Amino acid sequence: MRIRKTHINERKARLENIENSEICLCDKKIGPQAFHNKTVATLMQNKDTAHALLIFEDSVPIPRAARIVEKIGRTLEAFKRVVEIDIYFQVAPEQMNIIREECNV
Repeated sequence: MRIRKTHINERKARLENIENSEICLCDKKIGPQAFHNKTVATLMQNKDTAHALLIFEDSVPIPRAARIVEKIGRTLEAFKRVVEIDIYFQVAPEQMNIIREECNV
């Protein structure tokens, strides 16, 4: 598993090329444990998924988001699941709405 913080300039290209990817959105409406459980379940169910985009709204503090991502990574490693994870921190709510509409997440 590889986790990296994706630079803002890469976001559009990553979102346009989401083949074999899962997009998981985290905003202030979902709790950290619920997001962890939902993300892990989604990635474990689809064996073809090799890449995940984890997108955190700016209402989620970066330290909390980082802990969530690390926990997701440890869980996936325990199940010997190989997934490349890109993280987007501090995405504006209006951008989250656009992403949600475009991807039907």
